[in-house]
Formats: sequence, C-alpha cells, structure tokens
Amino acid sequence: MVADRGSRIRHETDQKIAQATLSIALESGLPAVTIESVAARAGVAKTTIYRRYRDRDDLLARVGDHFLVFPPAYAQVPPTKQNLVTVVRTIQKGFEERLGIKAVGLLLASDGDFFRTIAERVMHPERRSLSGFFRRGVEEGVFRPGSEEHMTVEVIIGAMFVHAALDGQMSPDWAERMVEYLWPVIAAEETA
Repeated sequence: MVADRGSRIRHETDQKIAQATLSIALESGLPAVTIESVAARAGVAKTTIYRRYRDRDDLLARVGDHFLVFPPAYAQVPPTKQNLVTVVRTIQKGFEERLGIKAVGLLLASDGDFFRTIAERVMHPERRSLSGFFRRGVEEGVFRPGSEEHMTVEVIIGAMFVHAALDGQMSPDWAERMVEYLWPVIAAEETA
C-alpha cells in the first residue's frame, strides 16, 4: 500500500511540474521557463525538480512525456449515434483533465519543437483513434461512404477548441449538440 501511495504522489508531483512548465511556456514563452519559475508555479522544491531532471534543457526535452496519451480504442466501440456522443464526450473530458481545452488550443497555435511535441502527444492519438471509429462506421454501413473521416474528426476537435475559447468553458451538453449537428451529414441514409 505504501508503494502505491508513493507512486501516486510521485505521479501527481510529475504532473504538477509538467503543467507548470507548459503554463509558463504558453503564457510567457520558453525563455521564462526556469527551474525556479517551475518550482514556484508547481509548488514544489527546486530539489524535487533536480531529482527528476538534470537541468532546464532536460526538463524541456522530457516534460512532454507526461502528456503522452493512450486514448480508449474507439475503433472497437460499435459505431452508433449514442456511442459517437460518448466518444466525443470522452475526448472532451480527456482534454479538460489533462491540459485544459484552451491550453490544447494554444499548443496547436504555437510554434516550436517543444509545443509541437506536446501537441502531437495529446492530439494525434485521439485523432487516430477517432478516425478508426469513423472508418469502422463506414465499413459497417452506419456512416456514409466518403463522409471524409479526417475532416469530420477535425471539425469535432476544432469546434471543441473554438467553443472553449469563445465561451470560456465547455457546455455540459456540447457533445450531444455536436453529434446532433453532424449526424445528418455523416450518417448513412438508412440510419439517419
């Protein structure tokens, strides 16, 4: 039990350090990321950071590992309208819990290898998995052939970021509204 508690505390501390590093970089740029600024923002001692990272460069090079995402395998979920709502809601919740949807949007709009690496680790697994869900739906006749699976994925994820940026937060029924909006366009005629 002690090892589990210790592992959990270490993981939470690692997440605080990663979140602080990303927040500082997004707000003030990479030059503002120092061991001191990260320690202050994360609420940890500098020695805690130095036990994990050799220096600032090591921190910047490896902090992206804490944002690596292993999304659920949506390709295995039966492609139905209600399951699409569940999948979209799961993606939304995952972005909110890991980084905050606004932060993901800022990452996507930022230049540089540091930001690009984190965006790839957060976004690409979700996009691939959601694309698999749509591909299966086309194969099973639930979604319209030629319904542009990649475009549909981009519409869903892009709209999520725009909604969060414009409204300041996600509406509780956003996933349901998004699927209702898209369903007539993507559903095969016999399921529409």
